[in-house]
Amino acid sequence: MRIIEFEERFREKTIQLLIDVAVKEYGFKEWEIWFKKFNNEHYKKNNGNCWIALNEQEEVIGTISLRNIDDISCEVKNLYIKKEYRKKGIAKESADIWSAGRSA
Repeated sequence: MRIIEFEERFREKTIQLLIDVAVKEYGFKEWEIWFKKFNNEHYKKNNGNCWIALNEQEEVIGTISLRNIDDISCEVKNLYIKKEYRKKGIAKESADIWSAGRSA
């Protein structure tokens, strides 16, 4: 597994993950339209970013979107992980990547 900053080439796979988890699993049907318009620039213009977790087959298995609050803290805006990959440290690793980038 690896975590990378969102790349446009993974857009469709990211959208599908968001729909599978938030809409199909959790029932947030009204969010589907917003997810289909997913655009990482939304997070960047609000002082944040989106990262995706990929498995060995380059499938998107998770996503986390964060907004910087100041030099040492952030707000988690969205966190979605495929059910079979939960409790494997993806969220923590994503936050660690954000933290390392902030101190660089």
